[in-house]
Amino acid sequence: MENEEILETPQTEEQEPLPEPVEEEPQAEPAPEAEQEPLPEGEPEPEGEPEAEMEAPSPLADALALVLNASEEELAALPEESKKAYEDWVASRLNLDTVNRLEWVKKAVFALRDSLIKTQEETDEFRVLAKNTLQKNVQLLEDQVKFNQYNKILKELATIYSSYCFMLNETDIDPRLYSNIEGIFEEMQVLLEDYGVEKVTAKEGDDFDPLTSKISKRIPTDNPELDKKVAAYKAPGFKKGKVILSYLKADMYVYQEPSAQQ
Repeated sequence: MENEEILETPQTEEQEPLPEPVEEEPQAEPAPEAEQEPLPEGEPEPEGEPEAEMEAPSPLADALALVLNASEEELAALPEESKKAYEDWVASRLNLDTVNRLEWVKKAVFALRDSLIKTQEETDEFRVLAKNTLQKNVQLLEDQVKFNQYNKILKELATIYSSYCFMLNETDIDPRLYSNIEGIFEEMQVLLEDYGVEKVTAKEGDDFDPLTSKISKRIPTDNPELDKKVAAYKAPGFKKGKVILSYLKADMYVYQEPSAQQ
């Protein structure tokens, strides 16, 4: 009986520990399996990898992280290596920005230069055109002023000459008086010519010009070729350019059919 109890007790003791190691072994086995499962999933292990990166961050990454998120005390405690990396990075960014700005300024300067050159050329052309136009206008104004200034006098002289030049055709005038009258008319004609006044004359058979002439008398004629021809020249006219100072006076032929004359 005692031997049986001794045999039963070790059997129970040996049976109980056996399942325990079996349970421990599968617990030890899933651990490596758990390590293999995260590899394809990629979720647990990435948490371990950044931890490895954070353990040894670059000075620039450390500096940027602190600058963006850190307080003033943390910035003050930034390692010198990180500070230098950050300063170098800022300097490179500033240099790049400066280069871009200088390039923009360069293009703007060239564009402004081209615009100024074009404006200068247009200004020179306008200046030449304005100068020529101004000179012409000034000349026209001077001529107009001179003409307006002497117009009345010239017109009076031309009218006197045209109205009294018939005296030069008189034969019963005293020779000394005739010589004085002739001298006066010569001086008036010279004076008119000095101011650009042109004497208008005609002879028998010339076309009658209604723009510069006035009809003294109409002479009927049955010759159609003489119609509106000068029949007799009476007195000269005078004009300055296109301005008529005094009209030429002449008789003009007017054609009439013979039946009408009878």
